[in-house]
Amino acid sequence: MCLSHLWRGVAIVAAGLLSSGAALASASFSFTGTFTTDDQLQEFNFTLASPATVTTVTFGYAGGTNQAATVIPEGGFDPWLSIFDAGGNLLQSVDNGTCGQVAMDSESGACADSYISVGLPPDLTPWF
Repeated sequence: MCLSHLWRGVAIVAAGLLSSGAALASASFSFTGTFTTDDQLQEFNFTLASPATVTTVTFGYAGGTNQAATVIPEGGFDPWLSIFDAGGNLLQSVDNGTCGQVAMDSESGACADSYISVGLPPDLTPWF
């Protein structure tokens, strides 16, 4: 495992996200970056204007193409996703998605990226 590849891609797709104070019918966001150690984490905060299904998926293990059409190569690490509310209460936590939800690594055959799709109420201000 190469630590420079640890944090390689998360895509968020949601309906009813607030962005710069304007309500959107739906929005998709992609984030990429690099961790330097295996115990680092990254937080993303967002607020929902109305009830919405929020879907998060990582590309750090088997790679894939994110919402920004950036191709993320496979060969990274096995990420973990957790969603918390603004009070710090854990809403959902997932180590691995299933094959079909996330890509299969061509070398290991594992589907070790993380995937969460959860319905959330408005004004929750979740973070993960």
